[in-house]
Amino acid sequence: ATLQIFQTSRGVKGVYLKGGHLDLAEPTDVLFDGVSWKLYASRVRYPKPVHGTGCVFSAALTAYLVKGLAIPDAAAKAKEYITDWIGAHQS
Repeated sequence: ATLQIFQTSRGVKGVYLKGGHLDLAEPTDVLFDGVSWKLYASRVRYPKPVHGTGCVFSAALTAYLVKGLAIPDAAAKAKEYITDWIGAHQS
């Protein structure tokens, strides 16, 4: 799906698909930047669902891109941020 979105979208520099809602032992997000694939696995699985993760992730990703990070680096930092954010909202 990531490759198809990249190929059919004009001018995009990358496509990031979240995998947090997949029923996998280690949910993994996928980034394709037109050249290479990056996988971002979740460190932990949380017992309670949390809403708003996509919005928080996209805001964090945007902030890191505005700071000048490359797409893969910004995605890694945003993934780390959202993982910590979800952990903080489990109590």
